[in-house]
Amino acid sequence: MKALLLALLAAPAFAQTPVEDAQKVRSAELKVHYDAAFELYSKGDYSRAIMEWREVLRKAPDQSTAEKMISMAREAIDRRDHSLQEAVYDRAAEGKYQDAMIALQKLLESDALHPHYTLLQARLDRLTFVVPTVSTDSKAWQAAVRGMTGYIAPKDDLGLAYDGLRLAKELDGKEPLFDRLIAILLSDNPALAADALTPGMGVLEHKRYLALNHIYDGHYNLAIPLLERVLQLDPDDAVALKRLGSAHFALKDKAKAKEYWTRALTLKPDDAQLKVFLTGVQQ
Repeated sequence: MKALLLALLAAPAFAQTPVEDAQKVRSAELKVHYDAAFELYSKGDYSRAIMEWREVLRKAPDQSTAEKMISMAREAIDRRDHSLQEAVYDRAAEGKYQDAMIALQKLLESDALHPHYTLLQARLDRLTFVVPTVSTDSKAWQAAVRGMTGYIAPKDDLGLAYDGLRLAKELDGKEPLFDRLIAILLSDNPALAADALTPGMGVLEHKRYLALNHIYDGHYNLAIPLLERVLQLDPDDAVALKRLGSAHFALKDKAKAKEYWTRALTLKPDDAQLKVFLTGVQQ
């Protein structure tokens, strides 16, 4: 009894519960990661700072401060590396994948842990193995390179890449490299293969057809991205330009309607309907 009394007297007046103990431990762990992250961020080591904040979120998903700091760190990376990033994307947009890989090395030297840089490295490795440099003299390779700007890009647009390669294959069915590039793309995203075309139609015709149906149904906002995709692959597609003008006119955006119809008329100067449209939009 005496021993029990002594134990009770020695105990804290307010003993902590197991929940409170766990909260203290968690707070201490989070503080370690936060301190490390802020120190790394202040030194410009943004990728490692992001790793620390991710560890915070792994242990405590409710930490909104960590989410905000990750966003800020990514913005800081983009500001720091903007010109180097543009060099990579510009070379890729020219079909110079080997040159894009060389430009990427500078980014990797400055930030070897950046997940997007390592992703680009893996993709450019696969591309340069097949086509180190592309000659864009043919319409087929122009379409392929335009499409692949969705593969080597700040933000993925693998649908654009797939459309571009399918169009390239339509334009030159004898070029075996298009099948190899499509295989690379499908290995990254097999779901792309589910995008079936309307039987008897090519890629661009299929998208123009779908867009026209949306316009007839009054779904102009659904038609616009389809027609914009056509122009990404063929900037001189007069039909897509004409229909884009009509969609924007229906949405009461006369400035854009005039822009697209003017471009279409430059390509089709004998189109009497376009002349009527432009006369009406100027009134």
